[in-house]
Amino acid sequence: TQRFRPLLLGITKRYITNASHAPADRFIRQCYSILEVDPSCRDETVIRKAYLEKAKQYHPDSSFRDSKADHGKFNQVQQAYEALLETLKTGDTSDPSSDDDIHIKFDIRHTAPQHRTHLEYGGFGMGTPSQRQAAYYKMRAEKAQEYVYEYRR
Repeated sequence: TQRFRPLLLGITKRYITNASHAPADRFIRQCYSILEVDPSCRDETVIRKAYLEKAKQYHPDSSFRDSKADHGKFNQVQQAYEALLETLKTGDTSDPSSDDDIHIKFDIRHTAPQHRTHLEYGGFGMGTPSQRQAAYYKMRAEKAQEYVYEYRR
């Protein structure tokens, strides 16, 4: 069974990825239908114009006289527009090999700085973190002693 395990994993992965594209394609088609745009359209400006028309139509603050203002439909239109923009940026969703290429968006807020260990305890000292901590507290105690001495003068 160990010999066939990689083969079985490859087969199940292939079937899982092929099956997982059907709901994604259906979702994208729903997004196009919500915005009332042709599913073959790949032009961002056309999709944006359709989004703006629908957003104006369903926005809760757009018109008090109009009965079409609906917060739920407005959120649906907004999510459909964002999903279509994302698919246009990433490319074709029907390509099964697209799951293998994972694109990670790096953000400065979510990446750890490489120099974080040097910033601990004010960048003071060398050695292990516990040694730097001990040196830092010793330095702080000496400063406090100097401040007390200067205050008494």
